[in-house]
Amino acid sequence: MDASTKDVLRQTTIDATPLYTPVARSLTFSSYDVSEGQRLLLQLEVAAFERRPVRYGLAHAQPEHSNLALNGVPDAGSGPLAFVHQVTSSGLRAALHGQPEARVHLILALALTGLTALANPRVGALGGLRRAGTAGKRLTRQAAVWRRRLGWLNREAYAGSPPTGRVRVLAMPWYPWLAALIPVLHFLAINPLHFTVHETLVPATGILLVVTLAMASLRLILRDWHRAAAAVTAVTVAVFAYEHVEQALDARLNDQVLFPAATILAAAAIGTAVRNRDFVFYTVPILNITSSILLLFQIITVAETSFSSSARTPRLSPRPLQTSTLSSNRPDIYYIVLDAYGRHDTLSGFDNSNFLRQLEQRGFFIAKEATSNYTNTIDSLASTLNLNYLNHLGSRVPKTKSDGINLVQQNTLTTTLKSLGYTFVHLESGYIATSCAPQADIILTFTPSGVIESQAEDDTDYSSCIRSAQDAGKLSFGFLRSLLGTTALRPVIGHRISPPTNTPYDYWSPERTLQMFEVLSEPIYASGPKFIFAHIVKPHQPATFDRHGNMLISHRVNHGFSDIHDPTVPNAYIGQLVFINSLVLRMVDSILENHVEKPVIVIAGDHAAAAHGEHDVHAILAAFHLPDGGNSVLYSSISSVNHFRSILDFYFGFNLGLLDDLMFADHGD
Repeated sequence: MDASTKDVLRQTTIDATPLYTPVARSLTFSSYDVSEGQRLLLQLEVAAFERRPVRYGLAHAQPEHSNLALNGVPDAGSGPLAFVHQVTSSGLRAALHGQPEARVHLILALALTGLTALANPRVGALGGLRRAGTAGKRLTRQAAVWRRRLGWLNREAYAGSPPTGRVRVLAMPWYPWLAALIPVLHFLAINPLHFTVHETLVPATGILLVVTLAMASLRLILRDWHRAAAAVTAVTVAVFAYEHVEQALDARLNDQVLFPAATILAAAAIGTAVRNRDFVFYTVPILNITSSILLLFQIITVAETSFSSSARTPRLSPRPLQTSTLSSNRPDIYYIVLDAYGRHDTLSGFDNSNFLRQLEQRGFFIAKEATSNYTNTIDSLASTLNLNYLNHLGSRVPKTKSDGINLVQQNTLTTTLKSLGYTFVHLESGYIATSCAPQADIILTFTPSGVIESQAEDDTDYSSCIRSAQDAGKLSFGFLRSLLGTTALRPVIGHRISPPTNTPYDYWSPERTLQMFEVLSEPIYASGPKFIFAHIVKPHQPATFDRHGNMLISHRVNHGFSDIHDPTVPNAYIGQLVFINSLVLRMVDSILENHVEKPVIVIAGDHAAAAHGEHDVHAILAAFHLPDGGNSVLYSSISSVNHFRSILDFYFGFNLGLLDDLMFADHGD
C-alpha cells in the first residue's frame, strides 16, 4: 500500500496451511513504479488461525526502491520487492515448538491412547475392560491347536535338527523384506506414467538395507529372528500405511493426532511381538505366503505396464504435410490452451459477454458455437494437434493413454510448421501430456527460482520425457521424495524431502499460471518465425485464484476441488475464470504490441468442465486472431479438429479442407 494515502495497491493471500515443507513462496510487487517521494508499505496480516508455525520475511527491494518496511520494520537492498514465505512445518513440529492448539491436540491424543492401552489386562486397570484382552489369548490357544495339527510347523518337531525342504523355507522369516518392497512397487504401479522401473532401484535398495540393519540389530537385542521380523514389519506397515489411513479418514485427523496414534500403535505391535514368542513363530509361514502373494500382484501390475509400454506405437515424429505453394508471409503463431474453459452460453449463472466483446474489439473472431471433439485433455489435444480424428490416424491410432500422450508430444502440426522454418517454443505445463516436448527447439520451465530456458535434445527418450526436462537426471531422488511424502516420515522430515527450488511448479500452482502469462506477455526471441504452444491448466480446478487474483486457501489442493468463493460469483470455478480473463486480455495486448507483423493467436479450451456449471462438456471457448483476412475462413460452430486445418490452408496454401464437426465420448481417461 501507499504509506501516505493508505491506498491498497495489491492484496494477495498466502496459503501456508496445506504445506508440510518450507517452500519459499514469494509475492512480488515489481510491477508498481515508485514515484519520487512515495513510500511503499507492505502489511502482513494473519487472516486465518495458523495451525503450524510459519515465518515470513521481506525480500530485498529493487535498488531504486527505498524506505521499505514489513509491519514497520525497515529493510532494503537488492532483489524483488516481495514477501517471502520462509518456513512452514507440520502440526507435530508445531506441538514440539510450543504452538498452543497443536500442543493441546498432542496431549489429548496421548491421553486417549494411554486410556486405550490401560484396557489391556496386562496393564491392569479399568475393571471390565480387561475382557478386551481375551481375544489375544484365544489367538494364542488357536495357534497351539494348529501346532498340533501341522507338525511341520512345530518348533519341537525339529528342535534337535534343522528342518528341510518347504518346511525350512516357510519357517524362515523373510516377509519383512517383502513387506518393505510392496509399498515401493505399489507406488510405482499406480503412477506408471510418472515414474519408470529403474527409478525404484535406489529407493528399493536403500529400504532393503534399512530393513536388513534393523533385523540384525533387533536380533542382537531380542536374540530371536522371528520377534525381530515381526517388530520390523510392524514399523514398516505403520510408516507406509500412514497416508492410506489419512485418506480413509478424509483428513479428519491432522498430524497432531494421527502421527502420535500411529507411533503408539506401532509400539504396541512391537510389544506384542516381543511378548508372544509362540504366536509370532507360528504365524511366520502365513505372513511369508501373504506377503509373497501381495508382492506378486504388484510385480504383475508393473510388468504389464512395462510390457504395454514396450509394445506401444513407435514414438517417431509424423511426416510433415506437403504444400505446393509457400507464402513468404509466415506470421508468429500462438496456440494457447486454457484448460476446461467453457463456452459463454454454458456458464451457469455468469455472463461472460464483456470478456468476449473486449476480445472482438482487439480483432478476434469468437466462435460462439464452438465445440471440442473429445471431452478430455489428452484426446482433445491429440486430435487438434494432429489435424484429424483419433480413429483416422492409421498406424498411430492410440491404444493406450501413453499412446495418446505421444500423439500430443509428437504431432503433425508441429512437424509441419518446423518444416516451414518455424522455431517451436514450448511452455511446459506441469501436466503429464504437455510437460515434455521432444520436438521443441526452446523449452521454458516454471520454478520457484524463476523461469528456466533449455534446449530440447533431438534424441530425447520418451521414458524420461514424460516429466519436465528439469526433472530428468533426478530420477531416483524424485521417486524417493514422492514416496516419502506419502509415509509417516512426512510430518517429521517434511522439510528435508522438499524438492529443490528448480523443481517445476505443479500444474495447479498459481505461481506457475502467473509466470506463464508473464512469459507470454514479453517478447520471445528466436530466429525466424515462431510457433509458441502454451497449455495453461486454468480455469480448470482446483481454484487457486479468486476473481481479484488473490490466492485461495485450498486444503489438500493436490486432491481436490475446494469451492471457496466470494458471493459475487456462482462458484470458485467462475471466480478463477474472471481473473484468468484479466490475464488473457493483458497478455493479448502485450503480444499485439510486441509484434510489428500481426501474429496468429488461437485461444481455446480443450474441453469444458460440466461439474462446475457447464451443461455440455464439448462446449468450449474458441477465439481466433487471424490477420490479413484470415478470420474469413472461420465459422461459428468450428470444432477443435478444424482450428489449424483452416489456418494451414489459408496462410500456407495447403489443401487440407475441413472435416465434419463431430463429437465423441472419451477415447481414454
